[in-house]
Amino acid sequence: MQHLRKYSAKKMRWQVGDQRSFEHRFTQEQVDAYAKLVGDHNPMHVDPEYTREVLGDAPVVHGMFAASFVSTLIGMYLPGPGALWQSFQVNWRKSIRPGDLIRFDAKVASTHDSTKTIDLEVTGTKVGSGEVCLDGKGRVMIVEKEECKQEEQISLKDQRIIVTGASGELGAAVCRELAGHGARLIALGRNEERLSNLKVELGKIVERTYAFDLKDSNRLAAAVDEVTADGAVFGLVHVAAPSLTNLDVIAPEMAS
Repeated sequence: MQHLRKYSAKKMRWQVGDQRSFEHRFTQEQVDAYAKLVGDHNPMHVDPEYTREVLGDAPVVHGMFAASFVSTLIGMYLPGPGALWQSFQVNWRKSIRPGDLIRFDAKVASTHDSTKTIDLEVTGTKVGSGEVCLDGKGRVMIVEKEECKQEEQISLKDQRIIVTGASGELGAAVCRELAGHGARLIALGRNEERLSNLKVELGKIVERTYAFDLKDSNRLAAAVDEVTADGAVFGLVHVAAPSLTNLDVIAPEMAS
């Protein structure tokens, strides 16, 4: 029989300062669907003609609809599946309107091993203008299913790992999985913007990012020199599409 149990103290992998984020673009269709679901048909949300007259602008996204994406953030990203709200306080700073792209961020403010809870600071920021539309704080409990057989959880806590192809979908997914096991990441890829977004998403887990073609052995050697100067490298995960023909540039450095 399965039941829920709290994570043991040794599995509390979140640390103060860890953060995650994701983006969502709101539409009027979503607002109308939410109004139908909860029964809130306030014209401020669903009647463009009314809001043009009283506000001189488009309808306003329901505050609780916007805040529900904070729940998505804790349920899927930080701490992820197994999260349960204990408390949540939110402040609405700026109106969100259909068409707005909002980045939702959560940052660990404190952890409590005895209760298996973490305190989070959350924000919802309008992409482009940088306006903070909502902010708040909350406490989340972390629970998990206990199966009949418990497998030893892999721990890569504070192990430094180089990931190539990190600006691609597969490479980014590998980075997220390694981050979930506590690894410290050095992300290599060809798309600087995607690497930057990955660093924003995963926070300080990503120590360095490098945007260049792996065929450039000089830049690869320089990057490896920088990385190894900061400390030992635990391993390399090669996800980039081209074969890594200049392993001789990396292997001796990692061997030391």
